[in-house]
Amino acid sequence: MGYLLIIPIFALDIWLALTTGKRALAGILAARKYPKLILMIVAGIAIAIWFTFYAEYNMGKTIRLISFPVPSGSFRLENDKWTRFIVPQPFLSLAQTANFLTGLIVPLVPFKIAEFLATVKKELH
Repeated sequence: MGYLLIIPIFALDIWLALTTGKRALAGILAARKYPKLILMIVAGIAIAIWFTFYAEYNMGKTIRLISFPVPSGSFRLENDKWTRFIVPQPFLSLAQTANFLTGLIVPLVPFKIAEFLATVKKELH
């Protein structure tokens, strides 16, 4: 299923945290914008909890996946009844860890987009 996504998602999350996260944190602390930092932390934790424990989405008419971006389980419609399939350990723990870490990193995405646009603008001028 989505287990092949675990390693690239971990890599992307760590890369964002070590590059953009480090710069954003340094900028926020230097400017003493502590409410902004607290808001980012609270938003990251809320998104992480939702990604890990509450997110469900459909993949066609007969399959619903649990968790995002790495599915930790699924429901399949069989004979007009939804049957639940849970991912075996240790993949379940890895999937939930990847989902939680991705949720924590999501508030950094606007900073990464701003960095990208600033780089492109600098190269064009």
